[in-house]
This record gives sequence, C-alpha cells and structure tokens, in this order.
Amino acid sequence: MALIPNEILGHVVRLSYDGVNVAFAINCSVDYGSQTKAVAHKDVAPGSLGAGIVKNLVVSRDIKATCKAYFKEGASFATLLADWKAGVPATYKKVRMQNVVSGNSYREFDGHPTSMKEEANEGDFHQFDVNFTGLGDVTSGTTT
Repeated sequence: MALIPNEILGHVVRLSYDGVNVAFAINCSVDYGSQTKAVAHKDVAPGSLGAGIVKNLVVSRDIKATCKAYFKEGASFATLLADWKAGVPATYKKVRMQNVVSGNSYREFDGHPTSMKEEANEGDFHQFDVNFTGLGDVTSGTTT
C-alpha cells in the first residue's frame, strides 16, 4: 500500500529532549489537554429578559509526552536521569516531537521528565520509557 502525500510513517518520528533524540524511539506520543471553567456574568442590558452571558474560559493547559525507546548508553539517557533526579523547576528543557525527514513539521514545548522505567526482558532488547510533563506554549516549525 502506497502512502498518500503528507502521510508520515511512525518510525521516522522522534521525541527529542534538550536537542538530543531519545535514541531508537519505538513509540512516541504527546497529549495536549485544556481545563475550562464556565464564567457567568449576571449583568444584562436594561429591559433584557436574558439570563446573562456564560463563557467557557481556558484556565490551564497541560502537556504530557511519552516515549518508549531501546536503551543506548550515552548522553541522552544520562541527561534524562540527571534531570529527573534534580527535580522541577530547574530542569525544564525543550521537548520536541519531530519527523526526522527534512522539510516536515515538528512541535516543541518546555518539559521535564516526570517518570522513567527501564525494562530488560529475556530475548529482547533493553528498553526504557520516559514520561514528560510540559509547560508553556507549544510551537511548531519545520525540521531542517
């Protein structure tokens, strides 16, 4: 089955942290959420029979990113582990969900590793999972 234009295969998508690809990523996801609150204004125009104005305001946004990867000794895992141990807020760094093919898009936000898991099953490669919590704005751009 051939891909149609602008389709992206999952194996070319990577989650990077502080400018370094999380090595050999095999499953990446980013969830964007919003918390809203209904705000009602009782003020109505004179003579109006309306019940006021109700607006839904976004009061906070949250970002959660997850990456499952094959473990590779080196700077990327060491940096993740050191920042997880250091805690928040000192270690918010750029987390990027990107297509590694030049000219395609990416999304980026400031994030911190909130949990990590290592797994080594008999007969399989050593793997790890890392979860990030994001803050601030999400920006988009083009992979170079």
